[in-house]
Formats: sequence, C-alpha cells, structure tokens
Amino acid sequence: MRKGLLPLLMAGICFCFTAVTLAEVKLNPFFSDSMVLPRGVPCPVWGTASPGERVSIEYNGQKLSGAADEQGRWKLTLKAMPGSTAPMTLKIFVGNSPKLLVRDVVVGDIWLIFGQSLLQTPLKDIPEATEEIKTSLTPRIRLFSIESGPAVSPSGELNGKWKECTPKNAADFSAIGYFFAHSLQNGISVPVGIIECPRPAVPTESWIREETLRSSPALQPLLAEWVRELKKYPDAMRVYPDLLREWEQAKEAGNEKNPAPPQPRGPEHPARPGNFFNSVLAPFFQYSPKGLIWVQDSSSLSALDYTLLPLLIKDCRSAAKQESLPFLYVQLPACGTAQKNPIETLEQNRLPLFRELQEFLSKTLPSIGMAPSLDLGESPNRKEIGKRLAQLALAKVYEREGILSPPVFSSATLDGSKLRLSFESTGSGLSSTDQQLKVKGFAIAGKDKKFIWADAVIDGRSQVIVSSPLVKEPVAVYYDWGASPLGTLCSFEKLPALPFRLDKIPTPAAAPEKKAEAPAPPPPIKIEKKPEAPPAAAPLVEKKAELAPAPAPIAEKAAAANPPAAVAQEAPVKAPEKKAEAVPATAPAAEDKKADEPPAKPAEKAPAAPAIIPVAEKKAEPTPPPPPAAEKPKPPTPVLLFGPKR
Repeated sequence: MRKGLLPLLMAGICFCFTAVTLAEVKLNPFFSDSMVLPRGVPCPVWGTASPGERVSIEYNGQKLSGAADEQGRWKLTLKAMPGSTAPMTLKIFVGNSPKLLVRDVVVGDIWLIFGQSLLQTPLKDIPEATEEIKTSLTPRIRLFSIESGPAVSPSGELNGKWKECTPKNAADFSAIGYFFAHSLQNGISVPVGIIECPRPAVPTESWIREETLRSSPALQPLLAEWVRELKKYPDAMRVYPDLLREWEQAKEAGNEKNPAPPQPRGPEHPARPGNFFNSVLAPFFQYSPKGLIWVQDSSSLSALDYTLLPLLIKDCRSAAKQESLPFLYVQLPACGTAQKNPIETLEQNRLPLFRELQEFLSKTLPSIGMAPSLDLGESPNRKEIGKRLAQLALAKVYEREGILSPPVFSSATLDGSKLRLSFESTGSGLSSTDQQLKVKGFAIAGKDKKFIWADAVIDGRSQVIVSSPLVKEPVAVYYDWGASPLGTLCSFEKLPALPFRLDKIPTPAAAPEKKAEAPAPPPPIKIEKKPEAPPAAAPLVEKKAELAPAPAPIAEKAAAANPPAAVAQEAPVKAPEKKAEAVPATAPAAEDKKADEPPAKPAEKAPAAPAIIPVAEKKAEPTPPPPPAAEKPKPPTPVLLFGPKR
C-alpha cells in the first residue's frame, strides 16, 4: 500500500513544482489589442510572472528584458516614441518563446474624461445618433471604458478593454467623449485614445486622495463625518438587510411611502473620500496621459465644491508627476427654471458663483481651460460640448492658431446714465443668439443697490451700451448671473459671452476734485521759480508729482493693476485716470492671440488679471449676492454662501 502511494506522491510534487515554474505570464489589463501607447514619453509595460522568471518584450524595433521580483512583478520601459498610425504587435517572451501578443497597437495621445451623469449619455441616445454612428468608423480613434468600482487602497490595475472606434463600439461610448476624440483627431495627425469613466452621483472628494483632503481646513468636518459613519457601519449593516427586505415587500404590495433605505456608508462606499482616486486615477497616472477632462453636474453642486475643484486639479497633477498636466472642464450647465429676477435667491446664486470660480482658475493656473455651456440649456447638446472641448484642447495643449474663445468682459466706463462695456475675444464681432438680435441678460443697479433688467445695445465689434430709464447713475452691472440665465450676447461665431459681475463702476466723478487742487499750488511755486514761462510749466509737473499719492488707493483697490508708469503718464490730466483702470483691457489683444499659445507661459497669466480686477473691486462692497473675499487670487468667501454640506 505504502509502495503504491509513494510514486503518486512524487508525481504530485513534480506536477506542483512544474505548475509553479511554468506560471502563466500576465500583462496588466490595460495592455490589450487595439490599444494606444503614449507618444513622446517613456512607456512602461508591466505584469506578473513567477518570481525570478526572465521576461522580454519587443515593440517597434525595441527589445527589453528583465526578471520578475520576489512577488512575481515585472516592469520594462520602452523608450519614447513619436506618434504612429501604423498598427504593430507588442510581444512578450519567456525565454525565447513568445507567450503573449498584443495586436493592432498604435502610438498617440491618451485623454481621460471622467465625472458625473452629463458624461454618461451614450452616443446612441442623442438625437443625431443614427447618422453619427454610421460615420463613426475611425481607426485612428481607440476607445476604453473603465469598469473599476471604488477601492479602499490604490489599485495597480485599470479594468477595461481597448476597442477600435467602429459603429458598434462607438454607440455605447460616452457621446461627449466620442465627439471630443473625433473633433480632436481631425486637428492632429496622431491616434487618439479616449478613456471614459462616468460615475453619476459620485462626489468630487471621491476623486481626491484622502491625504490631500486632510490638508484643507475647510474639509475637516467632511472627514470627521466619515470617521463617525465608518464607526457605525458594522451595526448599520446588521440592520440594513431587514430594512431593505421590509421596503421591498411594501413596494410589491404597493404600500411603500418612503424611498428605499440608503445603504450604510462603509469603507467601499462610492462617495467615500479617495475611493475613486484609488481605483481609477491611481492606476491611470502610470500611463503618461496627454490631458484630463472633468465633467461636473449642476444638480449635485455643494458648498464643498468651491474648495474641492482647485484641490482636484492640484492632486491630479501631483499624482501624475506633471506640474502642468492639461486639465479641461465644462462650464457648469444651466439648472432649474429659467431666470425671472435680475438677482436670485442665495441658493440659486451658488451656481454663478461656482462658474465664476471656474473662469478664475482657467485664467490664473497654467494649462487650465473651460468650455462654455450656458447657451446650451439644462441638458446641453453633447456634440457641441465635445467639439468645444476639442477646440479648447487644440488651443491650450496643441498650440493651434486661429482657435476662437468666448467673449469676456474687460472694462466698464460711465457715460452719463449709460454704461459702456468693453469685451475681449470677440472674434468677428459681438452678436446675439436671439432671433431678433435683442441683447438680453444684463442687470444694473443704482445707489439703492436694487437690480433691474437693463436695455443693451451692441456698439461696434467689442462694446455694449447698457442703460435703463429707471437708473440715473448705475453703480453695478451683472450679466448672465443666475442658475439658469437667459443671456444672448455672443460672438458672430456663436460662442456665448461668459457671465460676469461688477459691483463698482469706475466713474470720473473724483477727477474734478483733483483737478481743482492742481491750480492752487502754482502761485507759491511761481514765486520760487521766478516769472519765466518754461519753469511755470515744470512746477505743474512737479506739483502733480506731489499729488501723485492721491491715486494710490485706486491702484491698491485695483490690486495694483496700473503700473507706476501708467499712473505717471496720466498725472497731468486726472479725468482719464479712471480709464486707467481699463487700460488692461488693451491687453486682451494679447489675450486673443495668446489663446492659441501654451497657457503655462508666464505671459498668459498677465492678460488674465484684467478680467478679474473688476471683480476684485466689486467684491469690496457687499451686494445682494454676497461677494467673495476682496483678495483676488483667492475668492473663498462664496463657499460659505451656497448649499448644505454633503
């Protein structure tokens, strides 16, 4: 009996040894047929094998070899390659035998588009789906849908599969993602890999590392709340199945009066801070992306998002180890019923405040861009959103010239009872989306701070004259400032003007006072300088130099927008000095030009400041919609104004 068992035992040991020795070599799931490898950067390829086993890879003339570590992990890095539309095969060898083949691999740019429910609409569900799907066969576009759920710790794998852009595959892909990739590929000569990850109802904090969230004092209550929830989780889970069963029974009987009981918030809950960073962003940043696109819904906006959006950008760039990683986003769409009153409730006001933050970040941080959406309604046209994002990428990331941007307010001057508003980036000129070309969406207020709708008329290519017979002296002007505003101002190219608010109108009223002081000093100066005519002119200049400190508060209030040279130049005549605050509006010419330049360049930040300056002035005075802090670089005050915490 024992003699018969011994051969069987030895055979079993040999079989197990052979199984371990010949363990299957595996690739990370991201490496699959029809994939896109990133161009212009080193490209790591990795997977698993038996500990110590030699693994080799071959692609595009490069051959690399290495051994798996003690945990069976191996990683080999291909040298940077230029973009290529020629499909090739990535080969993985063990010894001299090819064990894995990844076919139809191209080299190009990889973009991740992630966010909430607006992104979830597939191509097949849009009105123009039939025609678009028929023409969607584009071998240079590759699609990847992330299937990963939330994770408590950072994952090393991005679950999903690459697919070529065919009618069948495109039909189920995000419509915004498809149109972005399609429009972008038409403007560049390399393949585009677009990776989608729509996660409806997942809050922003779930996409940010927990340690990054801890660095913000404003987010400590949120984190403390989660600590309490996790402590209650074991007890809650013991009760939850019974509650759910009772609700389902009531539903079947038609007696349910309340919604289904919410699932207890445990460690793997989708809304838990950091969980989708761990499962999606952590593994994705190993692939050297070309850029990111963030899509946020209006309906789920909370007070925390005012703090979270800048943190999301910062954390993504830190995790990707790219300080200027391009980060594009969609302007917060319209939400709710159409605006009726010039100034809405505090709750409705939170949306325009957040849009103001979005524009502020796009002007002050490098490689940030915002695609306008307010003119597209509450359920915006996905095709137009995708095309605008692609145009933004071509201008901001690929430095294409001739890409137009939406009109942006630059300055205001008071002309009697009328306001003359100047705009930058007006393209071929200002126009209106209204069928009768009426310009709507402007509201003004007098000294009583009561806002009313104003009449607006386009004057020339870049100016709008705003007035109302009910306001003799306007002191503030708002445009498109509401949850679902009705503004119609746009460029001839149909790009909508961005919303803005100005709570303090520059007026020449103070100028006559300073002019009155100037004539008084000359007599004593003339006595010192004697009656010579030429010296008489000099004292005026000198005296003006003494008076120069007077304009200093204006310069300070404008956040030092006017350089000393400009102040000195305007000193002889005080009236134009108020226009000096609008001098930066000449910079827009540079901004129009720079829209096609890489935003990371220092020159880009300078032109952005003028559009923000008027907001800084207006924030000094409280108005119906409480303004952010007077300090322009950080407008955090609105975070206290809108919405309850999550």
